[in-house]
Amino acid sequence: MVKIYSLEFAALGAVSGAIGAALGIALNGLILTLMFHRPQLPVSWTPIAGSLLLTPVLTLAAAWLPLARLLQRKPFALLRQDCP
Repeated sequence: MVKIYSLEFAALGAVSGAIGAALGIALNGLILTLMFHRPQLPVSWTPIAGSLLLTPVLTLAAAWLPLARLLQRKPFALLRQDCP
């Protein structure tokens, strides 16, 4: 169960990092093209690589913070507990 959740969270983080990087490049190119009145698309690969590597790790950390306690408990104990 832990492997499945970890793989899912890491995949979601990688996809979101790739989408964010692509949208950032496109928006940067659009703004620079509008400012300088000629097509420009400067790409710095270091921040893109950093975002693609760091986003899955941060997604895993953020997703496991609330789930760690819940996965340690038994399912029936969670269902029987009174909800406030």
